[in-house]
Amino acid sequence: MPVKRIPDTDVGNFSIVKSKDNQYIREGSKSLELQTAWLKLGKFPLPNKKFVKELDTSITLTIPIEKDDELYTFFEKLDNFVASQNLCPNKKQNKFIKQRDDRIFIKIKLYLTTNVFIAGNNEPISKKSIMDYYNYFKDGTEARVIFSLGKMYEINNEYGFPIYALRVQLKELPTNTVSFSSDTD
Repeated sequence: MPVKRIPDTDVGNFSIVKSKDNQYIREGSKSLELQTAWLKLGKFPLPNKKFVKELDTSITLTIPIEKDDELYTFFEKLDNFVASQNLCPNKKQNKFIKQRDDRIFIKIKLYLTTNVFIAGNNEPISKKSIMDYYNYFKDGTEARVIFSLGKMYEINNEYGFPIYALRVQLKELPTNTVSFSSDTD
């Protein structure tokens, strides 16, 4: 499936496709590969390191959104589409759009296999562990993400579809924000 930009994507063309015991969101019979515009990460884009283990296979990237941007509009339509399908009537839908206090955001899974590129370079950044993501995803980092939606999950009294990154492009390599004083001061 070719990559589609979010503004060029019509949720009205989506359907729920069943394959064996799994359910997927598809456009026709094709899986989705969708690309965001350039976006700026907010404060704490990754979970606190004390909750992440070196051997974890994935980590969650938090992306802030605003009610008037294309990501909010897209995921609001997607949330409504999933709700209209009545997939698990006795369970609560885990929506794509999250809200905490006055912040609105989405969460995207990054795996060790998710390729991360710097704009202008076709070679992905080498990563040895999930902890390496802390070097690249910081407050103010500008990135665009190509993502897909995983198979529907049911956990306890909730169900939903995970968003996972296939590739991420960073506008530039984030700089270290730690500064040291000079011995001559």
